[in-house]
Amino acid sequence: MGRTLRRVARAGNALGPASTLLALEASGKVEASRLDPESTLPTRHLSCHCGAISLDADIELDNLMTCNCSLCGRTGAFMAFVPISKLSNITGEANLIDYQFGPKRIHHPFCKTCGARPFARGPGHDGQEWAMVNVRCIEGLDVHTLEVARRYDGKSA
Repeated sequence: MGRTLRRVARAGNALGPASTLLALEASGKVEASRLDPESTLPTRHLSCHCGAISLDADIELDNLMTCNCSLCGRTGAFMAFVPISKLSNITGEANLIDYQFGPKRIHHPFCKTCGARPFARGPGHDGQEWAMVNVRCIEGLDVHTLEVARRYDGKSA
């Protein structure tokens, strides 16, 4: 885990939304293979709009999810969940501002310059750190070519 990621991790948990991950796992809607931290996944490069924050994430672009909670609904997060160990090369720590709400278990860092939220992090079903990757922040990706596999009703959760 890189120095920048360790520092963000020490500040607390930053996954978007861990409650979503927990609910999906409990309902059996997340395949066990998707929660396997040892799986090999393609590496993709993400950044915020202004480029001050960048990182790499090992993720598939299937089983993507949206959420209509008060935060995700407003920020338009298009989510993939991975173990925190699948994030690497995070740069721009000085530009990250942490945001938490509700029970404050999940950290939603965003760029203080442009406001983009490329990832979030928090505890997963197994107590380990997990990350939500906002696939809208993957460089060169046309999100119109992707399909939403799950629509989580965060407003009602």
